[in-house]
Amino acid sequence: MVIKTLMRGLLVALPLLLAGPAVAQDGGAGTSSASAAKNQLSETQDALREMRGVAEYISDMLAKAENEGEPVKVQCINKKLATVRALVEVSESAALSMQEALADGNDARADYEYRKINVALTKARQARAEADACLGDEGDPETQTVVDYDEEEAEESIDAGNIDIGVDPPGTSSFE
Repeated sequence: MVIKTLMRGLLVALPLLLAGPAVAQDGGAGTSSASAAKNQLSETQDALREMRGVAEYISDMLAKAENEGEPVKVQCINKKLATVRALVEVSESAALSMQEALADGNDARADYEYRKINVALTKARQARAEADACLGDEGDPETQTVVDYDEEEAEESIDAGNIDIGVDPPGTSSFE
């Protein structure tokens, strides 16, 4: 019975003894946490600004497609615009939640909301590229890649038998 009482006392006291020094050593963590929070808030505002810019860009593309009377392009671009607008709304809500979490000292929740905003930014960028693809060759020149090839050289290569149709080059398939 005495041994059980001593064991219980040790089990209760052990976590308290171990937690004591950890609290005393935490001195400089508050300042780095504050600077990280300021950095997160700044990056969040930049991300929101960029997403709103993407929504405006796609909205302009939609107006252009409507003026041209291209129903397929209008439908495609409209889907992308709806996606970006939803991402902006989610991100604005996440930014408010992040600010509240930082004010309450809940760093884990703030990091979660910060990551949510970064994912939304990535998806907004992707939606912009997809909206450019809706226009085909008329999209943003900055997001397009132009490939030039010599037609005669390509035909000579094909005529010489330098093309293996249906054969993958080595190391391109994970099933090899």
